[in-house]
Amino acid sequence: MTVKDIMKDVALVVEGDELASAIEEGTESGDAEFSRKAEMILKCYNAVLRSVGFDYEPLVKKIAVSGGRADYSDLPYMPLKIIAAYAADGTERRFDEHATFAVFPLDVSFIEAKCVAKEASKNSAFEYENSRTGKFAFIYGTCAEYCLLNGRYDEAENFDARFRVEAERTTSRVGRRIKARKDWGL
Repeated sequence: MTVKDIMKDVALVVEGDELASAIEEGTESGDAEFSRKAEMILKCYNAVLRSVGFDYEPLVKKIAVSGGRADYSDLPYMPLKIIAAYAADGTERRFDEHATFAVFPLDVSFIEAKCVAKEASKNSAFEYENSRTGKFAFIYGTCAEYCLLNGRYDEAENFDARFRVEAERTTSRVGRRIKARKDWGL
């Protein structure tokens, strides 16, 4: 599954068949209005991608490194927290994590980190395809962002509520404490 598939589903929900067909066929760039709307849907998708990564379910990735230092800006994903550093033989090594980089022994060949995906393009793979946060959370969130940008506030509120229910149902929040539900009565 690609980001294009999510964009097509969002276009079908918020704009109808014409834009969804154009995105699926790759002909949205022929019409200025369709091109603008497709670009807006992609920007909204990327906003939801960051939101899910920061607030609900960061990606856990193994990232190849070398040289004893890794600048976060040079990595293919933006790490939130490095879980472990491993040598080529698979043994775990110590590391020091800083605000913009990590330092580790020279024999470290890859790190495992909780990450946020960088901005996606239309043809990028859907990063959360095999995760607990499924495509419906992304469709609802992207629809909410799109409707908000287009002044359709009631629809945006409805889609945002659906997004939050879907995202919170499938994941546990990161960095925020969830309190147990209070049962009143007996």
